[in-house]
Amino acid sequence: MTGKHVDRALNHNFFKHIRNHNACLSFASFIATIDPPSNRGPPCFRISRQIMHRIGNLRHQQGDPPAYCQLYVYDPNTALNFRMEQNDCCIRELMELLQTTNNQENPYALAFKNMAKVKDAEICQAAIEGQPISVVKMLLLKGCDRRRYNLPSHQEVAIVFVGNDGAPPLSREVVIYPRGQPLKTFSSMSANLDPMIYPIFFPRGDAGWHDQLEHNPDQATRVRNRVT
Repeated sequence: MTGKHVDRALNHNFFKHIRNHNACLSFASFIATIDPPSNRGPPCFRISRQIMHRIGNLRHQQGDPPAYCQLYVYDPNTALNFRMEQNDCCIRELMELLQTTNNQENPYALAFKNMAKVKDAEICQAAIEGQPISVVKMLLLKGCDRRRYNLPSHQEVAIVFVGNDGAPPLSREVVIYPRGQPLKTFSSMSANLDPMIYPIFFPRGDAGWHDQLEHNPDQATRVRNRVT
């Protein structure tokens, strides 16, 4: 195949399976009951009942394949293999391109990698000193006060906290542990929700909608100054 035909094939595969590509790179799960219409008509995505978004521990349980944020602690080739095992409809070359871009540009990807490094360092240090391993947590910040005109860094979306004495009094939203904790549910009003669920649409981790989002000053009024 020529370069032009290859590009066309990748483009077609990307749009045909865009939900698979997005789900492979997302950091949290989208849970809903899909209720497709029974009659003919234009394509639509109909949902019955409530939508939930959840995030798990950094490490997956033994016997279960890693998914969502858990894939970001693996080396790129291993993570790519896991993603392709669950999505054989996708083209490996395209998935690798999306994964590489996401790993380099997305602050959430960098935050999870940083947490894994800190956890591994704590394990080594505890072994050297003969001490119990300290608790490692990652605190996802609410994100409402990010700098408006700069791209977020991984320090702006999350911090890693080491210690057994609780957590610092920050404006945090979700606490992620290495393992052994139940799934955490995101608020639908979270600024972290959109970039963590839809990384293809928020490739640089820009904050999504939240209940403190302000109108453009040129369009705001005394009464309507928040985006609802």
